[in-house]
Amino acid sequence: MATNTILHRLARFARDLTPGAIPANVMERARLQHIGFAAAVRRVRDLDVARTLAAGVTTQPRDTIRLHAALGGGFGWDDHLFAGHTSPGGVSAAWALAKGHTIEELLCATVAANEVAGRLGAALLLGPTAGEALGPVHALAAATAAARLEGLDASEMAHAMALSLRASAVIPFGATIGVAGTGAKAIGAAVVHGFDAVQQVKNGEQGQLDIVEATGGVLDSGCWLPLRAAFTGLGKAWLTTTLSYKLLPAADPHQAALQAVDLVLKRHIKAADKRLRGDLILDIEIAMGAPGWGLARRSSAFGGAEAVALPYALERAVGASVVAHELGEAQLGQAWWNEHGDAAMNVASRVRLVHDWGQTMGIIQALVDVFAPLLAGVRFSELRQVAKRSVKEHGNLPAPGVADLLVIAKARPDRLMERIRYASGNLADARVDEWQLRFGAQVRVGTIRGGSWPSSQPIAIASPGWSWAETRDLVIEKYAGDDGAAMDRVQRALKATGTNQAKRWVKQLLM
Repeated sequence: MATNTILHRLARFARDLTPGAIPANVMERARLQHIGFAAAVRRVRDLDVARTLAAGVTTQPRDTIRLHAALGGGFGWDDHLFAGHTSPGGVSAAWALAKGHTIEELLCATVAANEVAGRLGAALLLGPTAGEALGPVHALAAATAAARLEGLDASEMAHAMALSLRASAVIPFGATIGVAGTGAKAIGAAVVHGFDAVQQVKNGEQGQLDIVEATGGVLDSGCWLPLRAAFTGLGKAWLTTTLSYKLLPAADPHQAALQAVDLVLKRHIKAADKRLRGDLILDIEIAMGAPGWGLARRSSAFGGAEAVALPYALERAVGASVVAHELGEAQLGQAWWNEHGDAAMNVASRVRLVHDWGQTMGIIQALVDVFAPLLAGVRFSELRQVAKRSVKEHGNLPAPGVADLLVIAKARPDRLMERIRYASGNLADARVDEWQLRFGAQVRVGTIRGGSWPSSQPIAIASPGWSWAETRDLVIEKYAGDDGAAMDRVQRALKATGTNQAKRWVKQLLM
């Protein structure tokens, strides 16, 4: 039996990792990851669909992990890495097994899950979901965190990882935005599958240890062009530093656009001393790169009209933001839409999304600048095949005009390809600390009185590149709001350490 598969290497890293070996800034980000995920769970748990998910749930770990993964990950509010949503699995599994562990051990398990499952997400980047709702990532994160906290050795952990990937599949986009919280249920199921894999190994079961790289395995079936260099650089390139903390219940590529709209609304109050009403808006134009523009168009094609599909429906999210002057748990509830839906949809009908070639090229440049080693060896002919498959899955981007062609030419695609061609193929050489999620947006709100309110948000607030101090404060606000008792708890959670205190720490976070 092979002893140096990808899963062997990942398991050895995850098993040998200790809190002392993790850089302080990485541990700090993982701690805030727990707080951000707890905030998401707390904010949505009173929704009708959340109550349905919670029906019949016991205090057994398997039940709690399913519920927390569904609530925290299924409504667009979970923090995410460069190319993977690891919180539903890595945080929920850690919470379920907190008893008898220190807070540092809990954070170490979550970092291990981030680094292992995040690399799988990166390897599958060039595929139909581009890191969104990947069942294998959720399952692998849960298996990694649970295996560490259950004390499995490296060989056992590799088998648990293999079993977690055995039946995990990419969650279809239609399910992600489907009715009755279908996406949340699918995420919960994927995470439980990873969690169960650990117990199966403890009962003597074994997995296919080459399931990742084998012909017809996870890489072959999960994307269009596997990026195998993703599994390098363990312990040197810390993907946890690429965490983006989501302040709004919206998909990753839509955060900046919605924040830009919110800025216009706040500026109007400051300038006119009153809210900008929806009936005063002539139109709202949002220019953005391919990920956000394509996702919004894809969501519209599916026609997901339920409130819980809002995270993927940008136009409707903008309409809700304008009417409510906020975007939060209320706008994810059907009761709010029953009362305000007509007004929100009226505004949504005046939102125009524009693809911006400059921003798309900026995203590509940022990817190559930081993660050229991830793309090492990729040929232009392969990228053309990826582009063809993307068009089949997502549709064509608008044809570039003369000005767009100049923008594309200025980006020097030939030089970008040259950098990829000669990259080392080891993530240890990537400039991970410089990563910025450049899903920016430019917004212009026109009013019937002739005024025009522009706003630009090049990167999402609380994403890499943003002030860390402000990011921390905003995640605390997401958790506590104006609840003084919650504010005291989260402030203590940021500093808490101590032997065997993890279970109490989690309980406090979820109050």
